[in-house]
Amino acid sequence: MCIRLAHEISHSWFGLIIGARDWTEEWLSEGFATYMEDLIHAEAKQWSTEEQNEHSNLRSILRYRALKAELDITESELQTLRPSGVDTKGSESLDGKVTFVKNGMNHEKGFMQVHYIKGYFLLRHLANLVGQKNFNQVIKTYVTKHHCQQVLSQELFKIYFDSFPHLREQGVTMETIYSDWLDYPGMPQDLNPNEFTHNNSLVEEVNVEFQKWLAIDKKNQKSKKSPRKKMKTSDETDSKELIPDQLSLLLENLLELDTMCKSTLNLLDEVYHVSSGNADIRHRWCELLVKHQHRGRYNDIKDFLIEDQAMGVYLYGELMVAEKTRERKLAEECFLSVAKEMDFGCHKIVKEMIYGEDEGTTSNQ
Repeated sequence: MCIRLAHEISHSWFGLIIGARDWTEEWLSEGFATYMEDLIHAEAKQWSTEEQNEHSNLRSILRYRALKAELDITESELQTLRPSGVDTKGSESLDGKVTFVKNGMNHEKGFMQVHYIKGYFLLRHLANLVGQKNFNQVIKTYVTKHHCQQVLSQELFKIYFDSFPHLREQGVTMETIYSDWLDYPGMPQDLNPNEFTHNNSLVEEVNVEFQKWLAIDKKNQKSKKSPRKKMKTSDETDSKELIPDQLSLLLENLLELDTMCKSTLNLLDEVYHVSSGNADIRHRWCELLVKHQHRGRYNDIKDFLIEDQAMGVYLYGELMVAEKTRERKLAEECFLSVAKEMDFGCHKIVKEMIYGEDEGTTSNQ
């Protein structure tokens, strides 16, 4: 909850006091809020610089994975931080006035995280080039100069490059930022995920736990074949207590396994109480249940789809991709129970997932 509050607090500056003149550049709001949430959260927790870096890098792993997964299934036009095929002034005319907002009516865009995460990584990249303290001064100047204004990205970059002219000698210019980040579909080439895991004790703890659960599942798989062998219990796991972000990473690692024993999944919930965790944890837990068809725990999925409607959109897709009658029925049952309460964009996308574009009998009108 604290990190989500930090994100919304960030919007007091980035989104309210300063807004994007053209909403195709909403990364100026959401990317900044995602970047600043780590700094605000660290201040609230009174972490040292080392602690802040470890926690921020842990979240960066989760963000990187989320961005990669999204880019893998998204058309290239929606992968950029600005509309494709326009010059470096964005979608505004030469006099700086906005002439159109591309993709503004695209319902899929409302459920994408590109402007959040790619924007975050761009700001992180700019900070890494000059150092955190120096970049904080750029942010301060940006907020002071453009207080209560609507801005375009080049106004931020002008302050940045005027403050650090030596970057041009290194081949880093406003033009390369546009071409390599804002106008570039796919994963930015300057982004190296290895920097997030290097010497990170939080990540190392997750890796140790992951190996433990691999061993537990291997034993439980053998116990299924040989009834005489006793399955692992929660008292025998000797698992370390994990913070929510660590638990999210552990669940993501487990999602990469081709098979998992249902008894292992039950034990996982006994140890970490993932079925009652935060929304990010419960989403990954439900993905595990769908992937391994643990139908005895499908009430967890039903509860999630009803209680977290916006976050559940992708989960409807997982149920439909399974191409099983039971999973399709669950998706339809949950949709029908909340259809009238759903946001229009959520309703439209989920309805298309279940019935197809021109089918279906339910309306949220």
